[in-house]
Amino acid sequence: MPITIATLYEAKVAKLIDAANSRAKAAGQADRVPGIIQGRIDHIRRKIASCKRNRLDADVTAIPTGLKDIAVTLIIEKLKISIEQELSTDERAAVSRAETDLNRIASGDDVVEQPDDPLPSYEEMQVSQGVTAKAGQRRATREKMEGL
Repeated sequence: MPITIATLYEAKVAKLIDAANSRAKAAGQADRVPGIIQGRIDHIRRKIASCKRNRLDADVTAIPTGLKDIAVTLIIEKLKISIEQELSTDERAAVSRAETDLNRIASGDDVVEQPDDPLPSYEEMQVSQGVTAKAGQRRATREKMEGL
């Protein structure tokens, strides 16, 4: 599922989104929220891809549906940081849990839903590139060169 501004509005953070898009911006500066959302999605996708058993969706804005709450938590953290607003104790704990869960996914301890439209795996990409040249037998070894 892609995470969008609408997803965040559903999570009841409308005022935070509006503040992040309007506070302390330079004239002509683009809205912060889309970049913050994609940055956190990229972070989650890197964690997912760290485990070879996991596959990423071809849509670079999509993450497994089960990680929606983690994404919202991490996005809220970045939104608050962007407007220099302190995180509450509960929010810090939620961010810590989210990162712990992502680390478990990266290490292969937790499973994520696999996408309907996956990117090719690393092995599939290597096969499609052609045959890799293999090194030949070494002609000069320590034993053969001993005494020279």
